[in-house]
Amino acid sequence: MEILQQFAKVEASETFREWKVGFPQAFLSSMFVLIDGEQKEWQAMFYDPESELSTAFLISEAVTLLPPEPTFKEPQAQVHQVDLDQVKLDLAECLEICATEQRQKYPTAVPKKIIAILQHLPVGLVYNVTYITAMFATLN
Repeated sequence: MEILQQFAKVEASETFREWKVGFPQAFLSSMFVLIDGEQKEWQAMFYDPESELSTAFLISEAVTLLPPEPTFKEPQAQVHQVDLDQVKLDLAECLEICATEQRQKYPTAVPKKIIAILQHLPVGLVYNVTYITAMFATLN
């Protein structure tokens, strides 16, 4: 699965290993990809429950640590760990299902960019997929 390959790049990087020493309680909270044509920009997001900050790692040829940011969530909401061993659907399969729905329900809304986030919500582990169309409309 592509998502597992991207995460493996993060885990194998010296950047991540050095960061993890300082934040041993932090856990994977989401995997994000921005798809623009054939280009894919991946990020792995880690949540630190002590500071309530999220830190992203940009995944390309090298893994780049981005500055920690406040976590986007409701004040009382709990951030859940993403267990990649529980992923049953590869991103490509998910996007094919979304493309079929888009063609059937919104045939004139041609996506230019796609944002996909794998996260663990109260309902379980889900891909949240957003299409951005040429008219800057969004389809979720």
